[in-house]
Amino acid sequence: MGGRRASCAVAAGLVLGGCSFVTVRRPPASPPPARAPLECTQSPAAPAFDTVGAILTPLAGLGAYGMCTFMQAQQSWASQPQNLRCGTFLWVTIGATAAYTGSAVYGFHETGACRRLAAQVAPQEDQVEQVPPLPLHLAPPPPR
Repeated sequence: MGGRRASCAVAAGLVLGGCSFVTVRRPPASPPPARAPLECTQSPAAPAFDTVGAILTPLAGLGAYGMCTFMQAQQSWASQPQNLRCGTFLWVTIGATAAYTGSAVYGFHETGACRRLAAQVAPQEDQVEQVPPLPLHLAPPPPR
């Protein structure tokens, strides 16, 4: 029964730790035709969220593991000690941290590629034809 719970916990951690895998749209392989919108994700919000998850998940998991081992040590003195299977916390922590980290790396890679492609597609200031300014006053035509 404990193995089933651990499998469900790892699966839940993997599903929850993939915001960038789900929400980030990859840039096209080649630039879009002129004046066509670029349909990819430029915002680094989803990868940033995954990064926060990749940092907080090990902290929470190791804290839960520490509490579990403390409780198990306390129960070892009881007349009927129980095996709490604290290793499950470590496996769930490793799986969720890997999912968050992988998703963050993927998200930052794809959003960076989209921003680079958008910079290539956008007209640069030096490529825009510059029209010289008009003179401030125009001389009147000469008298006849």
